[in-house]
Amino acid sequence: MKMVLRVSLREAGRASEAINDNWHLKKGFNQVETNVWEADSEFWGDLEDEDNVDELKFLVENQFGFLGISEEEYEFNEEEE
Repeated sequence: MKMVLRVSLREAGRASEAINDNWHLKKGFNQVETNVWEADSEFWGDLEDEDNVDELKFLVENQFGFLGISEEEYEFNEEEE
């Protein structure tokens, strides 16, 4: 399973800035499209472990919130590899 972060195209630029401004997010996500990032399971560990997923989401929510990106502008999806 992989964790995917999708951001609205309107907020993709600010989301990229938010991710690059945070060491954990910069190392823990790989940008695969303009507005889509995949969580790096080697960095986060087992993404089927709810604690790891909660930490990942917490960091994104805080960093995005700091830049004023509302929760309606992004979503997390679990996808099969």
